[in-house]
Amino acid sequence: MTYQPFRPCMPGENHLSGAPPCEGRARALQISNEFSLMYVDAQTMEIFPCTLVFVDVNATASPNSTSKDPLSYARQALCLNKTLLHAGMPRLNVFTNAPDAVNACFSAVPEERRPLVHELITSINVPRNTEFYAAHFKLDLLEQVASMLAPDTLLLLLDSDIVAIRPLDDELLKLSADAGVGAFDISDQVLPPGNQQMKAA
Repeated sequence: MTYQPFRPCMPGENHLSGAPPCEGRARALQISNEFSLMYVDAQTMEIFPCTLVFVDVNATASPNSTSKDPLSYARQALCLNKTLLHAGMPRLNVFTNAPDAVNACFSAVPEERRPLVHELITSINVPRNTEFYAAHFKLDLLEQVASMLAPDTLLLLLDSDIVAIRPLDDELLKLSADAGVGAFDISDQVLPPGNQQMKAA
């Protein structure tokens, strides 16, 4: 597997920020997944990891969260991005209805190590008392991203409350690209409320 960013860089630019590469850091910052598409000779694809951070203080909180911090999912996304980089994958793309607040949340992190923030264009009307209210806006995210990506890019939609502990397997990416969709079933790892035990995927 070779690693290149989703956004192309000009010669001599840093693979993350577009700035000149730093001595001793350039190799560590060359990150992304590029792989050969199954059954198609000499064709490569890239992955585009993204997550949703929907901020609405007036909406019913997610059943999965007990935090009172409206930006708790933004902080989770920051942690996810850090682990993606550590695993040698591209920076996380965060789609949010509150880009200024999310960017402020990320401001303490060096720019080249932050997630990329995109303003979410919403089109659906969801009652604020709906369970998993914010998750419904992933439909808007999918529609928006579909219009952004090149045909040779594979969308990777992630929950913000996960971490990456290893790079994705080439074969898995090829199978997903060939089928047009892929999903992780983690139902065997769902823990009852109050159970603090953790299980690695």
